[in-house]
Amino acid sequence: HVVSWSLKDFWWAEGKLVPSLVLDGGTIFILLLAAAAKSGQGIRGVDQVDLAWIVWTLSNLSWILCELAYHDSLTWRYLSASISFSAFLLLAGARELVKRRERRVGS
Repeated sequence: HVVSWSLKDFWWAEGKLVPSLVLDGGTIFILLLAAAAKSGQGIRGVDQVDLAWIVWTLSNLSWILCELAYHDSLTWRYLSASISFSAFLLLAGARELVKRRERRVGS
């Protein structure tokens, strides 16, 4: 997902709407696939941390639309900020899950 995310950022910086949106959507798809594969439970294995990354990527999508399609609309800025804050809350609420993952990897 890092490659698709980076390419999305490149096309976004270049001001190209369609490649940015396609790559952002592709990043979400890859994040879902990775979470499903990691858990071994398919889509049911998507946990709160995975969901935070997906929501963060959706916030990128809304920022892209804000800047490139809606000419920095204030409404889209607030929407994007709200989605970003939701991702933050999801990740902050998953603190114990992250700690458990770190302990599992460290052992």
